[in-house]
Amino acid sequence: MDRRRCKLVSFVAYARYTVHPGDKQRFAEAITFYRAQAKAAAGNLYFYFSWTKADANTCIISEGWIGEAAVDRQLGIEPIQNGLTTLIECLRITGGQTTFFMVR
Repeated sequence: MDRRRCKLVSFVAYARYTVHPGDKQRFAEAITFYRAQAKAAAGNLYFYFSWTKADANTCIISEGWIGEAAVDRQLGIEPIQNGLTTLIECLRITGGQTTFFMVR
């Protein structure tokens, strides 16, 4: 990541999810769509997604934003809401945690 962009980050979303093995591919597809939307959104500085080496069904997602307002704007977009609904209601996520950080 470009260090200049890193200095602009003031809001970080960090998530760790464990997905049912039968839903892993659909989860990855939904995240790929969400990532494309997030990266195109004003105020998004980075978006990382990867499966962990410790557990093939657990992933890490980290997003860096200029501020909380940028995240709120992005979450209000209908395609994003539909994608998140798919993740929450249609896939079997067997565990997870999301943490939000304000960076000063």
